[in-house]
Amino acid sequence: MKAFGKEKSLIIRPGAVIGPFDNNNFFTYWVVRIRFGGEVLAPSDGDRPLQFIDTRDLASFTNTLIEQKISSVFIVTGPNEPILF
Repeated sequence: MKAFGKEKSLIIRPGAVIGPFDNNNFFTYWVVRIRFGGEVLAPSDGDRPLQFIDTRDLASFTNTLIEQKISSVFIVTGPNEPILF
């Protein structure tokens, strides 16, 4: 924003981005790991919120902002109620 100014800047800050053809095992890792049994280490005790957005929704939202020449900073996530991890 410093280089171009607020009037000419669009900054998109998405949550975890997921969608078709994802190959990062973001969701499937835990299911597969639990299937093997034994102790499973997790990054949280179940109270850490996780909000993600589908790539198609993110692309549509971004295109709309560009087409309408909207300048601002957006934190883009979904769903409204975060999933606890």
